[in-house]
Amino acid sequence: MKTFFPLLVLVFLVGCGEQPPEKFAERPFADLPNWTAETVRTAAPAFLKSCDVFQKKKGNLHAEKIFGTAEQWQALCDDLRHTDIDDLKQLFERRLKVIEILPEEGEKTLFTGYYTPEIKGSFERRPGYNVPLYRKPQDLLTADLGAFFPDLKGQQLVARVEGQKIVPYPARAQLQQHLKNRHVLLWLKNPADAFFLHIQGSGRVQLPNGKTVRVGYAGNNGHPYTAIGKVMIQKGLITREEATLPGLKKWLKDNPKKSADIYNANARYIFFALTEKQETGALGVPLTSGASLAVDRSVLPLGIPVFVSTTEDATGKPFNRLMMAQDVGSAIKGRVRGDIYFGVGVSAEEKAGEQRSGGQLFALVPR
Repeated sequence: MKTFFPLLVLVFLVGCGEQPPEKFAERPFADLPNWTAETVRTAAPAFLKSCDVFQKKKGNLHAEKIFGTAEQWQALCDDLRHTDIDDLKQLFERRLKVIEILPEEGEKTLFTGYYTPEIKGSFERRPGYNVPLYRKPQDLLTADLGAFFPDLKGQQLVARVEGQKIVPYPARAQLQQHLKNRHVLLWLKNPADAFFLHIQGSGRVQLPNGKTVRVGYAGNNGHPYTAIGKVMIQKGLITREEATLPGLKKWLKDNPKKSADIYNANARYIFFALTEKQETGALGVPLTSGASLAVDRSVLPLGIPVFVSTTEDATGKPFNRLMMAQDVGSAIKGRVRGDIYFGVGVSAEEKAGEQRSGGQLFALVPR
C-alpha cells in the first residue's frame, strides 16, 4: 500500500463545512515506475525545448503556485545545460519533487494518443484529388472576449461580418457552401484522411511529384469539438470496441455515402497553413515522439516535466515515461488526462489509434 503524503490541502468552508477533495499529493521518486537514469536522459532533449520558452517568461507559471515560477525553472535549465548527461537523474531528484495529480471524485483517468499523419495531396485539383483543405479565410475574425469583459479572459469569439451584424462562422456542414472552393490550400485524395488530419492539427502531405510539404494549424471556425466515435456508437454504427482510429477509418472508407453526416456531426473545422517547421505543440516548440504530452492547461502549466504511468495499448506493455507537457487539445479535459505524441507515420498512427488506457499522472515541480 502506498504511503500518502498530502502536500497541498485546501482548507476553507464550503456549504455546511465540508472540505473539498485534495488536488495533489507528494510522492517519493521511488513511487515512479521505471524511474531510471535512462528515463531522464531520454526525456532531456524535450525538456531543453521547454527551457527555451521558460527563458522568456516571468513570475508564476500557473494559478496553482505549486508549479513554481519561471525564474525557478530558468535556474534548473541552466544547471541542466551544465550537467553531465549521466548525472541528470540526480539533478532532477535534488532540485525537484514529485506531485501526483489526483482525479476529481468519480473522474476517470485517461491517456490517449496522437500522431502526425502522412497523406497524399496536390496543389492543383486533378482526378482523384477532390477534397479541399482550406487555409484560414480572410473573412474569419477573432476577438479576445477578455478585452470586453474581464471575467471572460482567455476566451475567444470567432465570427464574420454579415451586413451590419457579427455572426458565427459557419459550422462544418455549411462551410463548403460558404467558401465555395475559395481559399483552398491543398486538394487531398480521401475525405477520411482529411478529417483525421483536422483531428491531429498538423501533418505531412506527399505531392504527386514525390515531394512532401508540412501543414500546420492556422485557426478554427469557433464551433465546439464533437468526437465522432461517440456519435457512431450512439447511432449503432460501430461498437465501443470498434471505436478506435483504425475502426473509425475503416467504417468511413467502407461507407462513403453515409460518412458525410458523420463528419458534419463534428461542427469544428480546422484551417491550415504551409509551414517549414517541425510539428509543434501549443507551447510553440517542436514535439518529441514519446516525450511530448498534451494536457489540460487549466490543470497543468505547459512546459513542465510530467511522469505518465499507463499501458501502451498497441503492444500491451507498460508505458512509464518522463514526458513534457507541451501541447493541448480540444478533447483533452480533466485532471488526469493526457494525449501522448507518438510521432510520424504508419507505426505512430497504429499506436495512437489504439491508445485508450487509464493510469496515473505526476508532475515534477521545484522544491
